[in-house]
Amino acid sequence: MYTIWYDPVTKKNRRSSAADGYLWAASQQRAKLTVLATHKVDRVLFGRDMTANGVVFLPTNGSVPPERGIEAFAAKGVILSAGSLASAPILERSGVGKASVLKSAGIKTLIDLPGVGINLNVSQLPDMDSLKLSGTRSMRLTGNRINPERQPTR
Repeated sequence: MYTIWYDPVTKKNRRSSAADGYLWAASQQRAKLTVLATHKVDRVLFGRDMTANGVVFLPTNGSVPPERGIEAFAAKGVILSAGSLASAPILERSGVGKASVLKSAGIKTLIDLPGVGINLNVSQLPDMDSLKLSGTRSMRLTGNRINPERQPTR
């Protein structure tokens, strides 16, 4: 959800997101949170009981191939909150989705969940599986602490 605010320095109205209010704000800094703005989540990791217990993430510059992604494990839980367009591809790359779609992409099915990636509304595109969408962005959160000097450019 976005709100609009007036920036007296630039004398322009700006859009404000949840990240502006909860991640970048000085009052919201947490010792156990790192925001890696130049990285994206590739897939969610699951334990033997099929509970999400971590993620694999990659730098966005393509310097690391997906098979050599960086693993981060959660102490308590994993929240996938990458928006309506990016969450489904992350789940599908993780092996959660319609079995036939995952098989055609060469992904081992962990959970056959046919509704993942169905009925996405992207401009005028008809119903399509999210693996067929390109250029989606994944969530950018993991780790231990934000460095205000490294905030993404808006």
